[in-house]
Amino acid sequence: PALGVPPGALISCMNYEPLAEGYARVQGYERFDGKALPSQASFWLLDFDTGANAITSGDTITGDTSGATAQVIDEPIDFAGSWDDNDAAGTLLLANVSGTFQDDELLNVGGSPHATANGIAQQDNAATEALRRTYARDAITWQRSLIDKVPGEGPVRGVAVHDGVVYAWRNVVGSAYLQGYKATSTGWQILGDVFRMTFSNASHQPDIGETLTGGTSSATGTIVQAIQESGDFAAGTAAGFIDLVNITGTFQNLETVSAGGDTVGTGSAVSVQRITAGGRVRTINHNFYGASDLYRLYGANGTGPAFELLVDYDAVTTISTGMVPDTPQRVFEIGNHLGLTFPGGSLQFSGVGEPNAWQVILGAGEIGFGTEITDVVQANETAVAIMGESKIAVLQGTDTDNFTLDTLTEEAGADPDTAQRIARTMYIDRRGLRSLDATQAFGNFKTGALSGRFERYFRVKRKAGATPMGSFVSKSKSQYRVVWDDGTGLSVYMGNKTPEAMPFELGDMTPFCFAGGELADGEGVFCG
Repeated sequence: PALGVPPGALISCMNYEPLAEGYARVQGYERFDGKALPSQASFWLLDFDTGANAITSGDTITGDTSGATAQVIDEPIDFAGSWDDNDAAGTLLLANVSGTFQDDELLNVGGSPHATANGIAQQDNAATEALRRTYARDAITWQRSLIDKVPGEGPVRGVAVHDGVVYAWRNVVGSAYLQGYKATSTGWQILGDVFRMTFSNASHQPDIGETLTGGTSSATGTIVQAIQESGDFAAGTAAGFIDLVNITGTFQNLETVSAGGDTVGTGSAVSVQRITAGGRVRTINHNFYGASDLYRLYGANGTGPAFELLVDYDAVTTISTGMVPDTPQRVFEIGNHLGLTFPGGSLQFSGVGEPNAWQVILGAGEIGFGTEITDVVQANETAVAIMGESKIAVLQGTDTDNFTLDTLTEEAGADPDTAQRIARTMYIDRRGLRSLDATQAFGNFKTGALSGRFERYFRVKRKAGATPMGSFVSKSKSQYRVVWDDGTGLSVYMGNKTPEAMPFELGDMTPFCFAGGELADGEGVFCG
């Protein structure tokens, strides 16, 4: 009842968010592919005269003397004269200016002169404030038109931030496999292929970065990974696989291969490593090896083997666990082991410090969870919360000898992809927003309710049949956010004693996946 609403509580709102200082309009969202953001676009005005060849929207002009470049984003302003009479004059509205145009220099388009600069370009400056705002909107619209979708078909299957760089995955046209891309200043860059060769009877372990050479074929490739799976190099019985990039020639099956001048052993023909199409990509960032250049991204999508991003080579290779079928759904890390979850409630972990070692003799193992796993999240530095359809548990330990799975509750589980850690572990179940808090007893946890006064919001969403599509956190705003498949969401501020929540909607955008992380210029949150 209205009389029961305490002072300071909202009765209704949409597209505002709770903050430390109160509340504010949501900041909105924009297209992204690594190029300059539309919201940060600037415009320039450059006068010209003695125009002999038409300059139109979409042209790129180059200063003949200065070498400066810019894109023309509209037809000339205050145009006078005639191109045919070589006396055309006016003002060019420009974007993405690089360099400094000089007065009286020729302005070239496609290598040929079109007009002469009459002064220097003026940035974000116009005769009136109304014109300045009009030109600024034109520049934003222009820059927005340059932002490309992730190539392929279907939804964006995954997005991740790794070491300040944004990556995305989407099925190729025809859905033969899932392709990864890297956001760059020129747009989406395709991640390269990795080729795998199995080896046997090996007596020399090759090093990363060495060139592998086929003794018969003379084919070569750069070694990016060499994994021993069995046997012993000292005895000449080692077997495993080698991942290669930059291959020249064609390796032959069962030929002798060498690296660094030493014979490695017998190698096979190579096969390209692809991520199976479909699913939903979920990732973590971790350094299993200790060396500063081996901080990598690991992912799984539920339709094929897990994968590893070889950052130094902008390439992706697969991780084979030996499971049949080998289709992990989620990925985590505990005690420097790579962890994967499989259908049927199987928790598996690699050998310590080696995400490609999945043999029991190398420290790998499996734990049964007893129900389908819906989410995993790092509960603290030494524990991982495992969420199921009807169970919540915490996995703790450092290796296969002391891993323990402690069940917290079997009353209810967590909705898929709603678990996040922001000071505490949070997730959504059929009762609303819940927390997983560490107790005063070392290593123990308990569950508790967080929804409070906005718990009815979750009941209404569930009754309406809305399904959570995912969640993410904004660390800079101390917010947990969840988004439903109807394009609506809830921002929950966690900076006060009790959480505060406000709803938002994404308009016509249909969300599929989310990621957040630190970029060079601050925090970034991304939605596919």
